[in-house]
Amino acid sequence: MAAVVERIWQRYGLPVFGFHPISHPHYQDVPWHSTNLDQFIAWVRGVAAFIGTDSAAIHLAAGFDVPTLAVFVSIDPMLRARDYPKCATPDLRNEWTNGLHASDDLVLRQEVRHIWQALLKRPHLPWPAHASE
Repeated sequence: MAAVVERIWQRYGLPVFGFHPISHPHYQDVPWHSTNLDQFIAWVRGVAAFIGTDSAAIHLAAGFDVPTLAVFVSIDPMLRARDYPKCATPDLRNEWTNGLHASDDLVLRQEVRHIWQALLKRPHLPWPAHASE
């Protein structure tokens, strides 16, 4: 995940915040600042750009017109973000991940890691515009 943070840092030059511990000098794990729904909504609403997987935060970001990159590895993005004009949605499903909602299978989890690694190797990603751009 540090590689994801590094790509985000290189693109925006802004601190990267999230809700999972990641070792990177420009990353802050901030779950203690979002202990209730109002705080979580305020975090999503206040960001310059949002990058994440299919989750409630993507739908909140769309509702607040926050530029978003929503990464889909198992669900057709058109089912989730078709009507979100500021949301880039690369479809990264493959024959092993298509249609999955959750899995404890280590092989499938490794496949998802490979999908993310391949995404990060792309020279051009559909980065969302910074909110002030």
